[in-house]
Amino acid sequence: MQPDADLLAGVRVLDLTNLLAGPFAGYQLALMGADVIKVEVPGTGDLARSLGADPALSADGLGISFLAQNSAKRSITLDLKHARGREVFERLVGEADLLLENFRPGVLARLGFPVEVLRALNPGLVYCAVSGFGQTGPMRGRPAYDQIIQGLSGIMSVTGAPDSAPTRTGFPIADTLGGYAAAFAISAALVKRARTGDGSYLDVSMLETAVAATATIYAELGLPAELARGLFVLSRSVGLLAHAHEQQQEGTRIKGPIPKGVIPTYTGHPPRSLA
Repeated sequence: MQPDADLLAGVRVLDLTNLLAGPFAGYQLALMGADVIKVEVPGTGDLARSLGADPALSADGLGISFLAQNSAKRSITLDLKHARGREVFERLVGEADLLLENFRPGVLARLGFPVEVLRALNPGLVYCAVSGFGQTGPMRGRPAYDQIIQGLSGIMSVTGAPDSAPTRTGFPIADTLGGYAAAFAISAALVKRARTGDGSYLDVSMLETAVAATATIYAELGLPAELARGLFVLSRSVGLLAHAHEQQQEGTRIKGPIPKGVIPTYTGHPPRSLA
């Protein structure tokens, strides 16, 4: 028996995202059957179009990085700074179930589409904004790339060998976690809308998501119970983490009641990649 691939069939998504965390969220929805319409800036489009290991594809605007997060989507270009572009966008919002974006906080509002305007255009709209630090707070306007979030969340402090500097993971885990968190929150909001008819406004912070994902690490440091359980307010938890006992990098060894780690077998180490 094959698993269902049409869980979100009939759901229309306006995907205004760029690069990785946001596009990854939209891609998860497309994999579940949603009709995802990628809305890009005329001329350049998603910056990921020029990224990837194949120069020819990148030159054609089909960089592998872009393809990996945006297959199964349709694509249009709209200039939201132009009256005609805004008119088309308003019509698309009125027909959509979800609007997904990862601009810096406040950008879409400055273009003329704050939450209140979007709700007036479509009261049942689910609006999800993905950002590095959330839509409120003192860090809301700061740029956020994966490595910045890895560092601030503490992920890099527990990655690498004991004699190495803090080390980023081998793939953009903070972007990926943020994308998964957004897709999960969106799915829950769509269930709520099916039950009540009401739309939702979702604020997904990559830093909050990354900190929550490290709860098991900090549980070993003897921090307060609410932090160890992941039931915390980020502004408070960052202060707690700053005063935590310093966590050492363990390389491939994993702390626990039994020895765990990467151990060479008779034929050598495990394969470097499944690709």
